Amino acid sequence: MREEELVRKFKLLMDETSKGKIKWDIQVQTTEYNENKYTETDDDGVEWTIDECYVNYFTEDVDPAFNMITYEMIRTSGSECHTTTFVFFPPLGIRYFNLRTLFPYSVKADSMVTQSVHMLWNQLLALAKKNDPNIKIDANESEISVEDDLEIILENNND
Repeated sequence: MREEELVRKFKLLMDETSKGKIKWDIQVQTTEYNENKYTETDDDGVEWTIDECYVNYFTEDVDPAFNMITYEMIRTSGSECHTTTFVFFPPLGIRYFNLRTLFPYSVKADSMVTQSVHMLWNQLLALAKKNDPNIKIDANESEISVEDDLEIILENNND
């Protein structure tokens, strides 16, 4: 799917969600709240803290069923923050948070696609905070896997 088509798809999903026509099952796996943080030092001696976050957006209330997984690697140092984002559309049977498994299903995520994904996330999170029965979010803590996946991230970085 091209970027323009994806942006239109996200707008449609957001409109239908706001009308209460779509039930979402959202699975989140993040390192954000882990006590032990993964850090790396770059060539300039700057220390960066790295967090990872996977989100699976799933609904059967559209035709065809919608299954998207996003991955973000967030690198922070002081007030500086760098984010690498990937978007995947795997077959319905693949809801596994592993970059090597997901990369064959990646799509080009320009700034408009990334912004649209973020807007969908914000909408779903706001509805979940209001206890909307159509939004189910299950968040789990995970261990950092960037050490294992850094090579594939660098090879496929699209930001």
